[in-house]
Amino acid sequence: MNLLIYGEFFFFLMLATREEALMRGTKLLVGSLLFVFALSIIAFYILRLTTKSLREETADYQRFLVKTKKDELIELAEKKKIEEEQRKTLEESLKEEERLSQEILPHLMEVIEMKIGSDCPHCQTVLSEETEITVCPLCETVHHRVCFDLNGCINSCKPKYVAEYPSGGIRKIIRY
Repeated sequence: MNLLIYGEFFFFLMLATREEALMRGTKLLVGSLLFVFALSIIAFYILRLTTKSLREETADYQRFLVKTKKDELIELAEKKKIEEEQRKTLEESLKEEERLSQEILPHLMEVIEMKIGSDCPHCQTVLSEETEITVCPLCETVHHRVCFDLNGCINSCKPKYVAEYPSGGIRKIIRY
C-alpha cells in the first residue's frame, strides 16, 4: 500500500509543474505525519490504560490504597479528638464564667460602688456613675474601661477576666 502512495507521489511529480508537485508532495507529507501522530496518541492511550489496570491489580498498589485509607482515617480521628478537646475547653470556660458570675461578681460590684467618686489611676479623672468602669479581680483596682483596655491594670496584673460597671457582667480578656 505504501508503494502505491509513493508511486502516486512520483507520478504526480512527473506530470505536474514543479510548484504543483511541491505543493502536492507537501500535502502528502503533512497528511502522513498527522496520521502517524494520531496513531501514536492512540497507542499511548491504550498502553496507559493497560498498564494502569495491571498496576491496580498488583499487591503493592493494594497496599498503597490500604495505607492511604488508613492515613485518612487517622487524620480524621485526630481532627475529631481536637474538636472534642475544644468542646471540653469551651464547656469548662462556660462553667468557670458561671462560677465567677455567682461567687466573685457581687464582691467586685461592691468594690466598684465604693470607689465611685475616686480618681482613675491611669488618667487621674473622677470615676462617675455615668462612665463605664472596670475592676481588676486580682488587685481590685478600679479603672475607666477605656483606660483599662488601652493600658491594662495599673499594677501590671494579667487577669483573665474583669468585672464591669454598669453592665454588671464579667468580660474575658483575650491576649494575643
